[in-house]
Order: sequence, then structure tokens, then C-alpha cells
Amino acid sequence: MQHRDLITDEIERMGNVLRMIINRFLNLEPDDNIHIIFNEANKQFSEQFNIQIDDLLTLKSENLTEFVDRNHLTSEHCDKLAHILYVVSKDNELCKDDKRPQYLHTAVEFLNIAEHKTDVLSLERMDLKSKITQDLNN
Repeated sequence: MQHRDLITDEIERMGNVLRMIINRFLNLEPDDNIHIIFNEANKQFSEQFNIQIDDLLTLKSENLTEFVDRNHLTSEHCDKLAHILYVVSKDNELCKDDKRPQYLHTAVEFLNIAEHKTDVLSLERMDLKSKITQDLNN
């Protein structure tokens, strides 16, 4: 029982970190500096997960799944990470053209992992996948 409580606490802690990062990205004001927010997100990732966001781009599908499982991330966490990668891929200064496909492919991988972690059909997930596919084809 004690072990289960520790895992639950860890999942909640990870969720809080991701929630903070996502809220910063989702609540961007037109005059907000996305670069500062991205740097803060990278700092939080580094502290909590010992990995930079850009490091996620180099992971193969099975390693990304292992990262998700090892850190007890839920399908909701994966959806949010995919959204972060998608938002960053839209910024020309943060994401150079040669890295854009990596951001988008990794976002799709997170969405695929999220689909495997839940039996619930998510229209938001499907919509994001569609947007990413369009961006990759352009």
C-alpha cells in the first residue's frame, strides 16, 4: 500500500509539472516571449525528468514509450507534451526548418502512445494529429 501511495504521489507531481508547462504555452498572450517560456519548460523538464525537450526528438519510438512508462506519464500527459511540441514547431525562431519535422513526428509519437494508454477516443487528439499531418505534408 505504501508503494502505491509513492507512485501516486510521483504521478501527481509529474502531472503538476506538466500542467504548469502546458498552462504557460496555452495561455500565451500576443506579447509573451515564447522563448522565455520554452527555456522555463526546458529547465523544469531538466529538473524533473533529467532530459531536455529537444532530447525527446532524438528518441526512437520504443525509447519514447519507455520514457513515458518510466516516468508514469498518463495519456493526458502525452497529449499535452504533443501539444507543446506542436506549438514550438510553429515558432520560426525556436524551431528551425530542419528540426520542424522532428518536432512534429515526436508529437505524433506522443499522440500514438496516448492512444495506446487509453481506450477513450479523443477528438482533440484526432484534430491535433490532422493538423500535424497537414503541416508535415506542406
